Amino acid sequence: MPFASVFLQSMATGRKVLFDGVLSVSYSHSLRVSTDTDETAGTDFVSGARSVPDRLILAVAASDVNRGETNASQLLLSSLISLKDTMTLLRAVTPLRSYENMLLTDISVARDEESPFGWQGTLTLTKTNPEIIASRPAQEKAAAQTAPKKTSDNSSTKTNQGTTTAQTVSNTPDSAVGAIGQAVADALSASLQTSSPFERLLENAGIKVSNRYMTTY
Repeated sequence: MPFASVFLQSMATGRKVLFDGVLSVSYSHSLRVSTDTDETAGTDFVSGARSVPDRLILAVAASDVNRGETNASQLLLSSLISLKDTMTLLRAVTPLRSYENMLLTDISVARDEESPFGWQGTLTLTKTNPEIIASRPAQEKAAAQTAPKKTSDNSSTKTNQGTTTAQTVSNTPDSAVGAIGQAVADALSASLQTSSPFERLLENAGIKVSNRYMTTY
């Protein structure tokens, strides 16, 4: 069939994808039916049906020789893969009819002895709802924003870890400790040498002086 009568076109940019050969075009329009059984009659009957997305299968060929470039078929294949990965909405034009809002859902190509300077393969296009495709980027962005953020153990922010000072808790009542401290301060102010009045002053405060070492009792 004429090559120019079959092509793909981006609905967003209008850019066309042409092929060096079109071997066949297959059309698929069907309903998916659900059945039930009439136990009395012993027969099945259709209880419901819904439309299956239209499919178009193109058997095409690409050649480096026809395009005059050594990597022309490779570039064409890369363009087709990009259209598939980005879920670009396409218009498919064929001799029997044209389709809009088609997605390139499958690419299967082969390079063999019949096409040593290119490839032959099939492209499957499936009709889709453009509103669903348009809403996907917004849904993915919203999901990314609401997803919990991972925290790394190797954080660049250093935490100030202060020095912990050990504190010894005394069993001596606070009032006694204060009295002892005051007595010692008074005694030291009066004399730096041990004497009988000094010893008596410490004993009155509850401190026993023995061999120049002070112990409480």
